[in-house]
Amino acid sequence: MTTMTEESNAGSFGELALFPLTSQARRVREAAAQLLKRRTTAAANRYRQELAGGIFNELSALGFSEEQQDEAVGAFLTEVERELAEIHYQRIRLLV
Repeated sequence: MTTMTEESNAGSFGELALFPLTSQARRVREAAAQLLKRRTTAAANRYRQELAGGIFNELSALGFSEEQQDEAVGAFLTEVERELAEIHYQRIRLLV
C-alpha cells in the first residue's frame, strides 16, 4: 500500500492511504473472474491494460504522482494475479 504524508496548515502530519488493497478485495476478485473469461492471452492482456488504464485515470484525477500511481496499479495487479493463482489452486485440489 502506498501512503502520502501531507502537512496541514496547523503543522501536524496526516497520512492518506492511496488505493488501499484491503478495501479492494471485491474489485480484485471481479478482475480475476473477468480474466478467467478471456479465451486468449491477447484478450487477457487487453483486459489487464484496460483495467490498469482505468485505475491510472482514477488516481490521476485524485492528483497522485506517476510514481504513486505506478506503485498502486502494480500492487493491485499483483493481488489480481495472486487471486488467479488461488482460483487455479482450488480447482486443482478439487481434481485430486
